[in-house]
Amino acid sequence: MLNLTMELIRFDSTQIENDAMECIHAYVKNMYGDVLTYEHQEIGDKNRYNLIIKNTEQPDVMFA
Repeated sequence: MLNLTMELIRFDSTQIENDAMECIHAYVKNMYGDVLTYEHQEIGDKNRYNLIIKNTEQPDVMFA
């Protein structure tokens, strides 16, 4: 988790969050592959979106 945190700190997410979200997506997918489902939820801003990663229809943990 420390490596992921250090990687995320390098992104300037004050204007564009997509790079950080793509990093999180790649990190989790590398660990779990297609066992989980990944969904981009558009929020009306081309520079931002929600990334929903879950293994059931009712996720236990949500990060914002």
